[in-house]
Amino acid sequence: MKKNPVIEPIVVMAIGLLIFFASFGIETAVHSIAIGPDFMPKLIGVLFVILGATMLPAALRAQKAKGADVVVEKKVPSQPLTKKELALKYMHYIVWVWTLLYALSMKEVGFLFSSIIYLFVSMILLTIREKKRNWLVIVLVSLIVPTFVYILFRQQFFLMLPVGICKYIPINILR
Repeated sequence: MKKNPVIEPIVVMAIGLLIFFASFGIETAVHSIAIGPDFMPKLIGVLFVILGATMLPAALRAQKAKGADVVVEKKVPSQPLTKKELALKYMHYIVWVWTLLYALSMKEVGFLFSSIIYLFVSMILLTIREKKRNWLVIVLVSLIVPTFVYILFRQQFFLMLPVGICKYIPINILR
């Protein structure tokens, strides 16, 4: 199966447009604040469109180069793929499914815990090629970044992120 390199940037731009236009449906409770709860989704949507637009020229060049380099290869019987090779082959699907599970679980689990787990597993998946992972960095980034974002949005922007199971934790800053 041949992979068309142009599809990925188009999908990224389409997701960005979907996020951007869906953010218009977010209701704002207070109209006096300059930045409402729809600001970040709109920003992320625009950034996705920009990212896809910057990926597109390279994808078009790759597609053009692929068409020029048509080489007939002999099929050599190979041995079955190992688990690691299989994971690398389908990594983009694995990451997309993992991201979908993250988004779907956020309401029940809460932003904080789902983001910690998502970042930890994502960094492990995306460093599968590495011989040695820096576990300290993976654990610290997985814990610190979502906690900082949660507290920033909650305490500074006064925006509610999904609480999920944090409502059962008796720490006032998490609720």
